[in-house]
Amino acid sequence: MKKIYGYIVGIVVGLIIIIWFVIFITGYYKTKHNKNNINPENYTQATDSTYPADEDINESFYLVYEDGKVVIYKESDRTFYDYADINMNSIPAEIREQLKLGLYIDGEENLYNFLQAYSS
Repeated sequence: MKKIYGYIVGIVVGLIIIIWFVIFITGYYKTKHNKNNINPENYTQATDSTYPADEDINESFYLVYEDGKVVIYKESDRTFYDYADINMNSIPAEIREQLKLGLYIDGEENLYNFLQAYSS
């Protein structure tokens, strides 16, 4: 009887471990592959101008932390816009995580306000 009880406890513990592992992997997968995740390979670098155009006021942007820098991309045509001088150690952890996945900002004024708040 003790042997059967031991097997049942072992099976239950094993199932709990398997369920926890599946939940952990699923949460990890959603974090790494959510729709806000930006793939920098899909973006190109603009070569036609150095300064932002007037129409950028209604533009949307993505900020992505890559290669030790915060890079700003235009959302509409997925081109490089600028680098942001942001010290990753001095910003809240939640924003740091959003920057690693890709942070969406609507409008140049909101982009400017964000950069003013978090630039070094």
